[in-house]
Order: sequence, then C-alpha cells, then structure tokens
Amino acid sequence: MMLLCRMTIPRRITIQRRITIQRRITIERQTQRVMRLSATLKSLLLLTVFVFLQGCQTAALRDSADSGVKPSTSSVASTASQRILLVNSNSRVERYRIAEQTFAEQVGKDAYLAIDLFNEDNPIGRLQAALNSGNYDRIYCIGAKALGSIDTIAPDQNIVFSSVLNWQRFQGQQGISGIASDVAAASQLAMFKYFFPEITTIGVIYSQTNQALINEAKAAARELGLTLVAVKTQDSRLLKEQVTELASSAQALWLISDPVTLSSSEQAKQLLQIADQNALPVFSTHRFFSKLGATFTISADLPTIGRQAAVLIQQNHQIQSNKIHHPVGSYISVNLEKVKQYQLTLNYQALDSVNELLE
Repeated sequence: MMLLCRMTIPRRITIQRRITIQRRITIERQTQRVMRLSATLKSLLLLTVFVFLQGCQTAALRDSADSGVKPSTSSVASTASQRILLVNSNSRVERYRIAEQTFAEQVGKDAYLAIDLFNEDNPIGRLQAALNSGNYDRIYCIGAKALGSIDTIAPDQNIVFSSVLNWQRFQGQQGISGIASDVAAASQLAMFKYFFPEITTIGVIYSQTNQALINEAKAAARELGLTLVAVKTQDSRLLKEQVTELASSAQALWLISDPVTLSSSEQAKQLLQIADQNALPVFSTHRFFSKLGATFTISADLPTIGRQAAVLIQQNHQIQSNKIHHPVGSYISVNLEKVKQYQLTLNYQALDSVNELLE
C-alpha cells in the first residue's frame, strides 16, 4: 500500500502541475487579449479625439467664413487697429490663392495690403520699399518665397506664415510663427492605421531637419501599436538604396516634407517609382503625390489654412514667436488602383472620411 501511495503522490503532483501550467497559459492568453484590446481601444480613442477636435476646430474657423456670410464685425474690429502686410509668393498657385482668399474672408479685404511676388525679379527691393513706406504690425507670408524674402530684410518683425513646404527650418526662429504645411504626425499615423489596419510597420527616410518630428512620430507609433522604421540620411544620392533596404522590413513608406528626401518634384517622382518597383505602398502628406502614385495621402485642408492664419493674427496681439501650429483641417485621398495592386486590406468603413477616391 505504501508503494501505491508513493506512486500516486507524484502522479497527483504531476496533475496539479499540469493544471497550474494550463491555468497560467490561460491567464497569459487572456492577458494578451486584454492588452491587444486595450491597444486597439487606445488607437480608436486617439483617432476619435483627432476627428472630433478636427471637426470642432474646423467648424469654429468656418463659422465666420461660410458661403455667403461676411466676416463678423468683431473679427474685422480685432484687426482694424493693426496694419497688416500680406505677401503672396504667387497668387496664381492654387494653394497660395486659396490661403489669401480665405484670409481675406476672415479679416476683411480692407484690413491689409497685399503684395504678389509673381514674376517679381527683385522681391527684396519691392518689399523693402513697402516696409519703408508703412509701419506694419503684422506680416502674413504665403509660401517660401514670401517668407524667405521677408526674413532676409525684416527678421525682427512679427511674422505669420503658411503654405511653406519645408517649414521646419523656420521652427524656433525668433519673431516667426505660423501654420505647418503638414497634419500632425500622430494624426497621420492614426489615420494610416484606421484605413489600413493590417499594416503595422512603416518606414520613413528623413534628414536632421526632421529629427524632432521623427522623435514625436516614434512615440505616437508606440501608442498606436505601430513600428516606425526610421532611416536618417544626409545624401539624396543614397535614397534608391535606402528605399530598397526599407522594402525588406517595412510594409509601407511614409513620405514627409524634407529638404533632402524631397528637394524637388523630380526627386519625389523617382522615390515613388523606386517604391513601386519594390511593391512598397506610399503614404504621404501632400495631395500632389496622389497623382504620382501614392496609395494614401492626408494633407492640410487648403481653405482652413488662411482662416487659421487670420485667427492667429486676430486673437494674438502679441504673437507667440517660435510657435508652429499644425493645420486643424485635413484632406484625404485614397488610390484604389494601388490598393488593389498591392493587395492591401482596406477598412472600407473609413471611406466616409475620404475627400478624393482615385480609381
């Protein structure tokens, strides 16, 4: 009997150990499910907050500039005591023209003096003459040519800018504030995940200019359960090799505004071609790239930018320099042809948020 007892005790222990192990496995699996659910809920919450705030802020900006509605008396009054100089790089360019138009709707056309630098051979000379003839409280620059010219001759002025592609180089500069040309990185990544839930690894190539943005994007990616493979570059001649290498580890390429990687439209086309050759879908921050073959773009809503710049001038008599604001409105394009080509899983419920579908 003693022998039987000795034999049964180890067996019971073994059974108990198996039960304990099974319970641990069950608990671990349940914990992993809860963590995955928590990450999903967190992503949805971030996305919901972004969409809600975007809608509220955009609606607020549009209240005083709806179709057929003139600027409110209070809005005009807030700029009546200010002398505003508006400098447009080229009013024939759509994004510049729309920014000026919606700015005028917000503040009133009599509230500022406008200078168009289109076909201007000596922009600095013309602007210097304008500054000498008038004591301006605020200068609103639309586009890089306008901002670069004003910054050369009047760097200590209260300057607000918008529609500047490589706006990062003016970040932190004394006396300058403005509207970035890109939607916030966290919002872009949240939308990527919302539209393409099976893409979890995104590659991006950037230069030192965008180091702060990449740091911000990495933190946002972790919160969203995404992996951001960031490759730093200093030489545009290495882009082909770097994109090819990214294709082996990333599921998509994120093109951001960068003076090295996107120094020209031709370079942008080459990048998209290289990505396509490597079957790598491209996400970008500008509508321009959707026509070149980008799968998904989320760009700033053009009419909202001019109103947002006007609000900065109206509500901040002492404009906070060094402060760059992200656009509160967005414009989303999806290229369905590329979605099919790369056999991507698209969240079709998200299409209600799309402004443009390319087929």
